[in-house]
Amino acid sequence: MRRLGARRRTWAAGVLVAGALLLGGCARSRSTPGPSDVAPRTDPTAEDVKTVETHDAGAGQWAGHTGPGMLRTHGDASLTGRLGASMPGGSWSVAAKAPVDDEAGIRAVLTAGDRIVVQTDEGWALFDDALRPVGVGPAAAGVLVLDPAQHLLWSPDPTGSLRAASLRDGAEAYVVPSAFGGGFERRLLVRRGGTLIVGGVAAGPETHGGPASSGAFLEVIELGDPGAVDPMKLLESAVTAAERRVDTRVFAAAVGDGVIAMAEPEGVVLLDLRLEPRGGRVPVRSVSALSLDERGDVHVVSEQAGTWTYGLVHGGRAVAQRAVASPLGRRIRPPVVAADHRVYLVGDDRLGVFDPGVRPVGEWAVGARVSGAMIGGDGSLLVGAGHEILAFDRDGTRSVLHDFGREQVRTAPVLDAKGRLLVATTASVYVLVAR
Repeated sequence: MRRLGARRRTWAAGVLVAGALLLGGCARSRSTPGPSDVAPRTDPTAEDVKTVETHDAGAGQWAGHTGPGMLRTHGDASLTGRLGASMPGGSWSVAAKAPVDDEAGIRAVLTAGDRIVVQTDEGWALFDDALRPVGVGPAAAGVLVLDPAQHLLWSPDPTGSLRAASLRDGAEAYVVPSAFGGGFERRLLVRRGGTLIVGGVAAGPETHGGPASSGAFLEVIELGDPGAVDPMKLLESAVTAAERRVDTRVFAAAVGDGVIAMAEPEGVVLLDLRLEPRGGRVPVRSVSALSLDERGDVHVVSEQAGTWTYGLVHGGRAVAQRAVASPLGRRIRPPVVAADHRVYLVGDDRLGVFDPGVRPVGEWAVGARVSGAMIGGDGSLLVGAGHEILAFDRDGTRSVLHDFGREQVRTAPVLDAKGRLLVATTASVYVLVAR
C-alpha cells in the first residue's frame, strides 16, 4: 500500500489556492465568501478482473451507519436525478446568497443536513445553511460526493487517492489509497457500508510519473477499521478487493441496490458489488450515459452520428430502443427517471420525454441553455436554464420559479432538507425559499 507524504504537501498547497479563489471575500465580510468516442476492445480476459483476499476488520463500524444515500450530481450513484422530496408551493424569493467566482468553473451545488458545498474546477467551498463559510478544499479530479451518514465529503485527488473531509468543518479525516494512480478522472464514488466503489476513465497523460493512463476502471476498496489512521491521515486498513479494467474512452456506470451497471464498447454489463458478472453482456452499443432505477432497470442513451437513442435494459436484456425525433445537443447526461418511471432526456435546450413503456411523449422546448435538471417526488421537473429556474409539470407546462436577471444559472437546482432551493449562477450561490 502506497504512502502519500509527498502528495500530501501538494494537496496542502491546493487548499491555499482553493481558499483564495472561493473565500477571498472573507476579508471584506465575515459572513459571506468571495468568489463520444468508443475505442475497440476484446472480451475480458483473466487479467481484466482481479480479486484478492481481504479482511473486513471494522467493516461493521461503517456498515452500521449507512444511513441516507451519498449525494452527488444527478442525485446519487444511481444517477436518476431524483431529489427525494416534493416541491413546496408558493412564490420563491432569495433567503441568502454568497458571491462565487464564475472564472473558477462552477460545477455543482450539493447539500446534506445543514451543510452546502459549492464545487468548482479550482476547489470546493463548504458553507452552513445560511451560506456562512465553514471550510475549503482543493480541486477534485472527478465527482465530489457527500456522505451524510458519516458526516464526510469524499473527493478524488489528482494523485489517485480518495480524500475524506469532515462536513462539520472541512478538516481532512481520511486518505484512502487506490490501485489506480493519477491521470484518471473519478466519475463514480460511492460507499456501501465498509466498502468504497470507485470508477473512472483516463483523463490524459500521467502527471505523477509512470506510463500514461488509459481506458476505464472499476475498483472495490475495503475500508477496514475506521480508527486505523496514521499521522498523515492515511487509512492503513484500506485495501483493494477487486478491480475491472475496460479498454474504452467513455465512462458510464451507476450503482443501485446490490448491482452495478456499466457500459462497455460491446454492451452493458451488470455486476455485483464485488464486480462479479450477473449474467451476460447486453448488446446495447455506443452508450454515452446511463442511469439505474430501484427496479434494477438500466436507462441508456446512445449517440451515433448526431442521432440520440433511448433504450431500456430490463431483466438483463434490452427490451426497447427508441430514436429521439431530433438531436438534443452535444452534452449527453444520464436519463432522469421519475418515481413513476417516466424518463426525461436532458439536452442542450430541450427535453425528450418517454413514458415507462419507452413510448415517446414529446419534446419540450426549454428556450435557453440547460445547466441541469432534477425530478421532484411529485413529478415536477426542475430545470436550470439561462437566467431562470423552471418547473415543468407532467403536461409540459412550464413555470418560472425565479429569474436571476443578468446572471446565468450554472448548476442543476437542488432541494435541501428544509425544502429550500439551492443553485449557483455566474455571480452567486443562492438559497431560495417558498412563501
